[in-house]
Amino acid sequence: MRIRLEEIQPNKTVTRELDLERETINGVSGEVVLEDVHATLRLRTDPLGFVVHYDVTGRAVTDCIRCGEPLVLDVAQSDWISLRVSQPDEQHIVLNQTEMNVRFITEPELDLVQFVKEAIELAVPDYPRHEENHSECQAAFSAEPEEVTDTESASPFQALAKYLEE
Repeated sequence: MRIRLEEIQPNKTVTRELDLERETINGVSGEVVLEDVHATLRLRTDPLGFVVHYDVTGRAVTDCIRCGEPLVLDVAQSDWISLRVSQPDEQHIVLNQTEMNVRFITEPELDLVQFVKEAIELAVPDYPRHEENHSECQAAFSAEPEEVTDTESASPFQALAKYLEE
């Protein structure tokens, strides 16, 4: 679903609803399946371009980095972003604290599905893992590490000696 930004009238807010039943994205930590996503986007003009206020809810399913089992994350993201239609003339720009939600666009259209996917991707942690008290995740890492019994060994690599091929 795309919206032509040029068609948004000044002093008018355009609202779009978007539902995604099941989509897959490639996140930082691997594949993420999006389920039952609902998004409400409100777009309006701004002196420097456009402003998008969005509310996204749904579930993101990915693998836990500790145990490898599926991890279901509830996503509830509300934020805004300013879309600027022209690139700055200078090669180097400095954004102050209030301008961190700025995105420079080159096309007169906004792909709402891609926008929502990116918002959810930012909500998924880089290293997704179960809570510390999750029983299956704890069982995968409950084995105690082997202790080096040779106290006279000064080399920290002595523990690796058993892996060397003879």
